[in-house]
Amino acid sequence: MMSRTEGIPEVEALKADLAKIRDDLSRLKDVLKESGREELAAARERLEREARKLMEELKRSSAKVTDEGRRQIERIEREIESHPLQSLGLAFGIGLLLGVLFGRRA
Repeated sequence: MMSRTEGIPEVEALKADLAKIRDDLSRLKDVLKESGREELAAARERLEREARKLMEELKRSSAKVTDEGRRQIERIEREIESHPLQSLGLAFGIGLLLGVLFGRRA
């Protein structure tokens, strides 16, 4: 049985247009999905590259801090060696002060 709209050229043209639009939308969806994957991959690559740069910078900074710490320790050791009695007196005074401070809390 034929519906009232079947066979009318305008309705048939509209049906064909709708089918074409549906097909175009399906292809557009596939293109957008693929484009999204490409954008995601590019963003991931940029983030990984930036993370590698930051890790390298962190390693360099850490090495600088370590080197500076070593230099300061060496400087303190030289000071202690050049003034042993003053260093001993200072250490004794600090120890005494800490003992008094923490002895009161107990």
